[in-house]
Amino acid sequence: MKGKHVLFGISPFNSKFNENYIKNMLEWGFDNYDHVDVLHPHEEAKYLLIGAGDNEVKARKKSRKEFYRIERAINNYLSMSSHDFFAKRILKFSDFYADELYKKM
Repeated sequence: MKGKHVLFGISPFNSKFNENYIKNMLEWGFDNYDHVDVLHPHEEAKYLLIGAGDNEVKARKKSRKEFYRIERAINNYLSMSSHDFFAKRILKFSDFYADELYKKM
């Protein structure tokens, strides 16, 4: 029996999340759940780099570059499969900022 929904969170700048790992993760998700989504911090990942000493401009650029790396790996998998995300795209932290339920948490 398949589960209802799985949400995978991506850890930016983590070498574990290479193209092969992402492919295997998504295959497992689609095999075991009716709905699959992926959450990535996107530009909020810059705070990890700022905390490690990068300036904000450089950190923002690296964060976007990392998001696009993950996005390419995900899109490569989706283009070769018959699957799509429940949300139809990679979710970002900022997608939840205006959500009233999220604000109450």
